Amino acid sequence: MIKGYATYNHTCQYLSKFDFPNRKTPWFQTSPIALGTHLGDMTDEVSNLYREAIEYCFLNGINFVDTALNYRGMRSERDVGFVLNKFIKDQGIIKREFQLMYTTLVHFFCEAKVDT
Repeated sequence: MIKGYATYNHTCQYLSKFDFPNRKTPWFQTSPIALGTHLGDMTDEVSNLYREAIEYCFLNGINFVDTALNYRGMRSERDVGFVLNKFIKDQGIIKREFQLMYTTLVHFFCEAKVDT
């Protein structure tokens, strides 16, 4: 697991390298758009395309990725994790706690039938 979290000052520092307006909150700053990871087949081919897109985003000022456990059978979360691991641990290109945001949603809806 990669420890850390985004901070306001460091997300501002990261995004100051890019020439476009950003979204500001009291806790962090994000790029004006995010990368969604919901659509696509659960295949290696689609995962490779997502990884390329995630890398492109992180290198070009998009620091906000939306993913969820149920997106593409958990492959989207794994693809985000693959790129984060590559950029943070393997290459040292970015620092997780300073620069990147990603959301993950967990929502399961269960229907229970109770016999009385």
